[in-house]
Amino acid sequence: MIKLFLIGFIGVLIPGPDMLLVVRTSMFYGYKKGIQVLLGILTGNGIYVLSVLLGFSVILNEFISYLSILGGLYIIYLSFQVLKIESVEIPSENSKQANFYAKGLFTNLSNPKAMLYFASILLPALMESLSNQFLLIFSFFVGVILAFLMLIFLGDFFYGLVQDKKNLKKTNYIFFIIFFIYGIYIIFLGVKEFLAPVIPTKFY
Repeated sequence: MIKLFLIGFIGVLIPGPDMLLVVRTSMFYGYKKGIQVLLGILTGNGIYVLSVLLGFSVILNEFISYLSILGGLYIIYLSFQVLKIESVEIPSENSKQANFYAKGLFTNLSNPKAMLYFASILLPALMESLSNQFLLIFSFFVGVILAFLMLIFLGDFFYGLVQDKKNLKKTNYIFFIIFFIYGIYIIFLGVKEFLAPVIPTKFY
C-alpha cells in the first residue's frame, strides 16, 4: 500500500497540466476553487483507473496520437484564457460553480499520456496483489489527494500576491508560457506517434 501511496503522491508533484491548473486556480481564486478543480481531476483519474482495470487502455492506445493532438490544443486554449484575466474577481468565472470542476476534469482527460502512466505504472502494481486491489487503489488516491491538497494550500498562500494587478499580469504571462509550451509538447508527441509507422527508423 505504501508503494501505491508514493506512486500517487510523487506522480502529482511531477510538473504537468493538472499540477499547474491546481496551483494557478488556488492562487487566483482561493483554496475552495482549487478543491473544485481537484474534484474534477479526481473524476478523470477515476475514469482512467476504471478504463485500465477494464482493459479499455488497449483500445485508447490505438487513438493516442489523435487524443494527444486534441489534448494539446485544449491546453493551448487554456493558456490564452489565462491572458484574458485582468483581475482576481471575475464574475463570469465565479458565477459558474461547475466551471472549475469541468476545467479540472477536461484538463486531466486532455492529457492522454496519463493513460499510459496508469497502464504502465499503476496497473502492474495492482496486479501484484489481486486480493487487495481496493485497498491499493484507496492508498493511491490518498497519496494523490494529499499531494494536491498540499499544492492547493500552497497556491492559496500566495493568493494575496496576485491581488496586485502588476503581479497578476506577470503571473498570467508565466502560466501562459508554461501552459502553451506544454500544449505544444503534447501536440508534438501526438504528431510523432502518428508519424511513427510512416517514418523509417533506419536508413540504408
